Amino acid sequence: VLHQSITEVAEACDVGDATVSRFCKTLGYKGYNDFKMAVVQYLPKNEGTDFSSGDINASDSIETVTKNILAKDIEALNETCNLIREEDIRSAVEMMTNANRIMFFGVGSSLASALEGCNRFIRITPKASINFETHMQYAAAALMSENDVAVIISYSGSTREIVEIAKTARARKAKIICITKYIRSPLTHYADIILLCSSNERNVHGFSLSVELTQTFLLDILYTEFFRQNYESSQENKAVSTSLFSKKLL
Repeated sequence: VLHQSITEVAEACDVGDATVSRFCKTLGYKGYNDFKMAVVQYLPKNEGTDFSSGDINASDSIETVTKNILAKDIEALNETCNLIREEDIRSAVEMMTNANRIMFFGVGSSLASALEGCNRFIRITPKASINFETHMQYAAAALMSENDVAVIISYSGSTREIVEIAKTARARKAKIICITKYIRSPLTHYADIILLCSSNERNVHGFSLSVELTQTFLLDILYTEFFRQNYESSQENKAVSTSLFSKKLL
């Protein structure tokens, strides 16, 4: 279960998500993720291995560590690329082009990816926006309309706050594009378009930057295709914003 979402585990057991959650709480854990962390503690550990760094041993050289991380990041990007469906990218960009507003959402580590995505789009379109604070994201989602698009980023797709944000945006009939690891998760239940990111995280002890790397990769594809499909306005807006930023340079 270590690399499965709560929805995938529930389907494998032929029960609902709530049943899995209740099972974990009955055992004394706060929830499914807390249960997974406890399972990890009981797994056998290879001597001399630092599991917070994946397959890297404490005795490895810097060169070995560097090559190991590079290989994992390249593999994660290749896997993400293979998961891309052109029709999803095309539909997502069409939604964003026709939208009145493009709002980015993310909590925890995924907020960094959401911010990076918004930073790119905000240079070429006035539609893009993001809120840093979770409560403000709730408020923003509650005021969306059917003419708006929410780009929601969550690796697990099971974070309570982000699922509630997606549910709120869906209730407002907003279009939802989600970037996530798992095709079956509470988040994808509300999504119009699902873009899957891969990662070579081998454990659940820590956060791997390959997660953010693959999320940013997908956002870069959306940005580039949006720019291409809206070339004249994007080019004009980029020229104006670039000119403004260039004046800040010494």
